[in-house]
Amino acid sequence: MDLVNTPRDLINKIVYASFPYFDLKTNKKGYKLRPVLIIGAEKDCFECDLTMLPISTVSNKVNLHPIYDVNIGLLECPSLHSIYKEICYVRTHKQSTVYSKDIVTSKKFDDLSITYQEKLEEIKFKVSEFNKTLF
Repeated sequence: MDLVNTPRDLINKIVYASFPYFDLKTNKKGYKLRPVLIIGAEKDCFECDLTMLPISTVSNKVNLHPIYDVNIGLLECPSLHSIYKEICYVRTHKQSTVYSKDIVTSKKFDDLSITYQEKLEEIKFKVSEFNKTLF
């Protein structure tokens, strides 16, 4: 695990977050771990909301956005330790929040600002461009 003292230490990192879902087979609520890229923090101390971008394989390729989905799978970024799929996408047009307690700290984080600075700049640019379309 990487050292995280403040929520801002998570920015630019690919982490795993726990998300609730309803399991139709068991008829109960369950939790799934999903990779996300943290892009912001509500405040400088824990506990807080973190702004994140989901990372997904996008099973139905019809749902891929030709501009805003950025491939960071292992074929594109082979040095990532927190990604296990050959092809997956940072969904720059799907910003959301996750509570800091839902971040799984036992898994290794990847810091895109260190390992893939150019890819991070592409993601930042696409987030910025998408945000211009809002309101």
